[in-house]
Amino acid sequence: LVVYPVLGVHPAEINRLSERMGLEEAARVMMAGLDLAACYVEEGEAVALKSGRPHYEVPPEVLAASNAVLSHALELGADYNCAVQLHAESGPCTDVVDMAGRAGIPVERVVKHFATPDTPLMPSLIARHEEIPALARAGRHFTMESDYMDENARPGAVIGPKSVPRFTRRYLDEGLITEEDAWRIHAATPSRTYGVDITPP
Repeated sequence: LVVYPVLGVHPAEINRLSERMGLEEAARVMMAGLDLAACYVEEGEAVALKSGRPHYEVPPEVLAASNAVLSHALELGADYNCAVQLHAESGPCTDVVDMAGRAGIPVERVVKHFATPDTPLMPSLIARHEEIPALARAGRHFTMESDYMDENARPGAVIGPKSVPRFTRRYLDEGLITEEDAWRIHAATPSRTYGVDITPP
């Protein structure tokens, strides 16, 4: 089994941390966490960073601080030549294109977790997303994910880790995608996006 770690600081931590130390210090701590994660990327122990902003409504000052943390992650992605996985609100997150441009990271290496097809970023779609077959037929570059949360209180949320191969097999068996589509989704696109070499066993 080959695993490609993605390390970072979950954007929801800004709420928890700011209650203990204030918003400005919370943002600094989160940036320091991303700096540490980037060290693992530099050492070859991880392939990407994870950052973002709360996917729920927050006060403007919290959103601004979260965007500052996200900008820092994008700058680190540019500096360390790695992808950045974006955990953010539903929708296209089009403003992140400009943020990525200012940071100097190609938008193709900014991965929108739990994406919608209208994002200009690299979409990572939940494996059961109804538009996967059509997007695959159109030759769109995207990846598939489970968004699995290992929480005893929420077993199986959102969908389990085996869902990606299971849904892929279903799409293949029903003729909704081709083997070439599956290769693009699970090998070619993640290889290009994350800078890894995914080859058949």
